[in-house]
Amino acid sequence: TEIQPVQIELQVTGAVERPGTYFFPPGVLMPVVLKAAGLASDADKKRIDRKKAFYHSQDVLIAKKE
Repeated sequence: TEIQPVQIELQVTGAVERPGTYFFPPGVLMPVVLKAAGLASDADKKRIDRKKAFYHSQDVLIAKKE
């Protein structure tokens, strides 16, 4: 059996107001991550998958409008 982590580490960068490292429980949804990091006004909202869930530590890049 695979042991699930108590928290995952997300490195949030790109079009956010507060880029940095955030810790969440596995399964956290994109809107929760965006609320913590603050969505910048130049974020490309059409490219954000608001239903995306994160289960492992990873980098999260929020795209800017082109």
